Amino acid sequence: MALFSLASVLLGYFPARSRQPGWKVQHAYYMSGSYVGLIAALAAEVLTRTPWLPFLGSVAVASFSVILIGVLLMFRFIPRILRARE
Repeated sequence: MALFSLASVLLGYFPARSRQPGWKVQHAYYMSGSYVGLIAALAAEVLTRTPWLPFLGSVAVASFSVILIGVLLMFRFIPRILRARE
């Protein structure tokens, strides 16, 4: 998840740097994706420290759940936020 987050930050940097049409949308999604990746890594790390849970199952469930919720929230709220700022 940390590598996903790093890639997402780098991909979000370039649209903001170039300032071509539509850069705000790309930047917002990549930066939000980076944040979701970091939260997924945190959730997976916390659950791996729980001794009675199986390692692979807890990491997979935590990561998938956080990413799914994060993506749903991104697609719901980012367009609204960007429209409100126009």
